[in-house]
Amino acid sequence: TLGTATANANGVWTYTLTSNNLSDIGQGSGKSITASQTDAAGNTGTSNSFSFSVDTVAPTVAITAVGGNDSTISSQNADNTVVGTAEANRLVTIKFGDHELGSTMAAANGTWTYTLTNANLIVINQGGGKSVTASQTDAAGNTTLSSPFTFSVDTLSPNVVIESVGGSDGVISDS
Repeated sequence: TLGTATANANGVWTYTLTSNNLSDIGQGSGKSITASQTDAAGNTGTSNSFSFSVDTVAPTVAITAVGGNDSTISSQNADNTVVGTAEANRLVTIKFGDHELGSTMAAANGTWTYTLTNANLIVINQGGGKSVTASQTDAAGNTTLSSPFTFSVDTLSPNVVIESVGGSDGVISDS
């Protein structure tokens, strides 16, 4: 017995499962429940079984890398990615502070990759101490937010200047 409820004048009743009820039932699918009622004469009626699932656990989402092994986004090819893990086949949203950068789908094995766009890099800007988070909502509506992942952005090429070639006269010679 999970609990009791009293029907109103129309015979309608509601029972809210408690945290202890949910703990007793457990997480997962294939759960079923019945209700019974006993009238004043002692006659008891039982409902048909009702099937349901319990999912009160938020998915786990994590960022495992930004900008490669050195955690620096540079102008190198494919160095502008955010990589992580999450619940398989579910959408992952990447944010910089309150600004949503974009979303990507986690693969069947739970891995995901988001490629930062030029517009994203303008929002993030150059420098160190930047951080992004990822969030995901599972099919039951449970949402979780990753820990922030800190990285740097350095996409500016160094300024190179040639001041002279071959000495003060600008001539390269054998002597």
